[in-house]
Amino acid sequence: MTLSSLKSKALLLAPCALMVAMVGCVTSTDQIASHVKDSMQSTFDTSPDYAPVHLKVGEVHVVKKTDGTYAGIAGITAHGGTEHQVPLLITMTGSNLDWKIEPGGLEFAHPAGTAVIIAPVP
Repeated sequence: MTLSSLKSKALLLAPCALMVAMVGCVTSTDQIASHVKDSMQSTFDTSPDYAPVHLKVGEVHVVKKTDGTYAGIAGITAHGGTEHQVPLLITMTGSNLDWKIEPGGLEFAHPAGTAVIIAPVP
């Protein structure tokens, strides 16, 4: 086997290896929803503004909008009351996943609060 033929085979195998690596990194919307739900609950449990309100995150549903951008809906209750459907904007940059609740999204839980919550997913 010549050096030239080894280089040719290496060039053919490199794209295959990259494809396998890329497929292995694909994150489904169900996985994103699960990570966002866990991150939201952790944020609410430790936030001085929201921990006293006892926010509980129920189901989170995610749909892909564009590459790296997702829309979501989270079912959230305060003090064990009525579940509210809260819209989310979720972005994925590389391995970083962030979620955002627009101002007023948690008004049912904290009427005076109109802050935007942005949190990275660990």
